[in-house]
Amino acid sequence: MKCCGREVKNITRKINLLCIDFFTDRKIEIGICSVCGAQVAELSQYNKKSGQYDRIRPKKKHTAEFIRTFEKEPYLENIIEVEFGTFANMNWVHGVTTAKGQYAVDFNGTKTLIKDFTK
Repeated sequence: MKCCGREVKNITRKINLLCIDFFTDRKIEIGICSVCGAQVAELSQYNKKSGQYDRIRPKKKHTAEFIRTFEKEPYLENIIEVEFGTFANMNWVHGVTTAKGQYAVDFNGTKTLIKDFTK
């Protein structure tokens, strides 16, 4: 990523985007130019049709809008941070009825007595 004829080394943020249609390995790098102090962004993605990497950089006046459009798109950090239930905390149980009582059993096989038939 270049600005003012120099390489931008002050990269403040990287956003790894999801793969879409014919594009994989998509990411946006956002940095600040050390010469002019402008915010610089570059989208790089691998084009499966052409077999090459595409690099898209907006003009300086459109950089903020360019970043906002891709922040609205789902990206990997958002998806990874979503909490999914595991077998231990999924809160899904099924009922098992035996001669001694009725139990709630989760995925791990942990039984919780709901109704006792021996009393």
